[in-house]
Amino acid sequence: MSGLRVSLDQLDLDEEEIYQNARYQGKPFTGTACGEEGQEVYEIPYENGSAHGRCVWRYKKSGKLSTEDFVEHGTIIKSTSWYSPGDVVHRELDRDGLRYYYKNGVLALKRAEDCTWEYYPSGALKNERISEKGGATRYAWYGEDGVWAVRWHLEAGKRFPQDLAAAYNDGYIRENFLKLLEADDFGGHFFQWLFRDAPKKPPYGEPDTSKLSAEGRAMICAMIEYEDLGVKYRGITMAGQYHVTEARPLLEKALLVAQTPPGHWHVTGGGHEYAWTVGQAARNALNRLDKE
Repeated sequence: MSGLRVSLDQLDLDEEEIYQNARYQGKPFTGTACGEEGQEVYEIPYENGSAHGRCVWRYKKSGKLSTEDFVEHGTIIKSTSWYSPGDVVHRELDRDGLRYYYKNGVLALKRAEDCTWEYYPSGALKNERISEKGGATRYAWYGEDGVWAVRWHLEAGKRFPQDLAAAYNDGYIRENFLKLLEADDFGGHFFQWLFRDAPKKPPYGEPDTSKLSAEGRAMICAMIEYEDLGVKYRGITMAGQYHVTEARPLLEKALLVAQTPPGHWHVTGGGHEYAWTVGQAARNALNRLDKE
């Protein structure tokens, strides 16, 4: 390979796909492109316009690897990235599939050709999604103790959610819904379970939420009293949304909570932060109760 070294911004290439079609002075580039971006520095070897070999990004401060890609003629064969400052693996991609890890080093997500598994920070299986032959999909959510809470099956060619064949472990959810809700992404399952017997509204089969059962109202009150701030916040929001008037004393008590729940961020990227403190959310819920 040529010993030519240039800055990456000297190359003519697609910023969305820097490993392919790199040109320098009108010709396919052979050599090494280097540079820096944010808190990282990088080196990318090219051969005839395509990245080829070991491509590395390093954290400036620690000098440790941020990302290491092994590339063959523009195609990534193996990729590893690390959390800052470079001590714990965040993501791995190879012929066996894709894997993400929590910052404590525990496997968080594993994706193979037809299967995806997600795990709790403890290492326990949280959910699994399996694509079956013929195009159907099978899914299950588990509590941290390994007991299933939700299962569903979607036939090939069917539409979600009205064609979803869902099963719920009712007794387990009733006994463990607060703990289950500590995983922010269980909230959608809990919503569907609360309104599982409600009439479905056309055209997409969404449940009619105008009437919430007495059991559901009691559960929302329990959420407001729960110590986990994220669960408490969700319960407060639901109390206002579904007009749970019996939650008023709990909402008034929650006005004194000046804390904001910690944000939720998925290991693959994306997530959310909370806009208000618990007390502000309680004030908003009380205002909704007063208006309806």
